[in-house]
Amino acid sequence: MLRVNTLEERIVAVLHDVVEDCGISLDDLRKEGFSEAVLTAIESVTNVPGESYETFVERAAQNPIGRVVKLADLEENSDLSRIAQPSWEDLERVEKYRRAIGVLRS
Repeated sequence: MLRVNTLEERIVAVLHDVVEDCGISLDDLRKEGFSEAVLTAIESVTNVPGESYETFVERAAQNPIGRVVKLADLEENSDLSRIAQPSWEDLERVEKYRRAIGVLRS
């Protein structure tokens, strides 16, 4: 989250995990008064069951806030210095993230 700058980007960075992991819906957040810009960005970076990873990344890239948030998330998750002894799975995951970063930067 430290890699994003604006208040909206920070809100999206936190709340997309809340939507994915805590059973909170976009409608719940709408009722709490979050703007449509924030809600649309959250939706753009929230995993959809059955959606391919490539489609997910392309969807995130279409939203200006979502693009920044997803890029920051992937850059942070690609930092292998956070892992004492990276496995082949870690290396493969980072390679997948690097390809996604390329899509988000294009």
